[in-house]
Amino acid sequence: MTLRLYKPKSDILIKLNNFLNSKKFNSTIAKKFNIKISDTTLDNGIQKYLDGYEISPHPDFRKKAATFMVNINPHKNSEKLTHHTHYLKIKKKFDYVTNFWNNNNDVQRCWIPWDWCKTNFVQSKNNSIVIFSPSDFSLHGVKAKYNHLAGQRTQLYGNLWYKKEKKLQMIQWEGLDLKSKNINNKPTLKENIFNFLTPIIKKKFNKNQNKVVNDRFKNTN
Repeated sequence: MTLRLYKPKSDILIKLNNFLNSKKFNSTIAKKFNIKISDTTLDNGIQKYLDGYEISPHPDFRKKAATFMVNINPHKNSEKLTHHTHYLKIKKKFDYVTNFWNNNNDVQRCWIPWDWCKTNFVQSKNNSIVIFSPSDFSLHGVKAKYNHLAGQRTQLYGNLWYKKEKKLQMIQWEGLDLKSKNINNKPTLKENIFNFLTPIIKKKFNKNQNKVVNDRFKNTN
């Protein structure tokens, strides 16, 4: 579960929330990545993520122009807990997936399994910020497993979203899982028999159908 603060009440939180949604802050991010701020909408705030929160490795949808994350965890030993963002690289045997996204801009990016990736960096340091513009290779994910009763994973989090969204084809990770299909999903005995008999039955059926048609044609003459 993710919680967002929608109605800040204390002065410091009101000021912080106003800054996160200010034109100056967001225009600076947009300028860094050569994005027209007028082409985007803002989605910024203060969030908490409870135990069990998970978002599998993903590079972000194509509609997302930029994103930022700042750790502001209030609890002790937060850097040692298992609730931080992993920045990942896809394993070599699955790199056809990112190449596929890179060469097919009409296909939406999707979430992929953890075991397709390896972690390059974990953003565990408190008061650290990561800002990036999503690409086909910007894989990241979170899998939280900790006691949120002692303190919650807390972030300043936000996105710039493109206002215009293209209609894209959606292919989920199962449709990209060529490795498992080739290695693990071996045909069963029943499937082998079916695949063997099907063309024979079709050929026999077509032959009989042709005979029926020819006999009927003769009778009409």
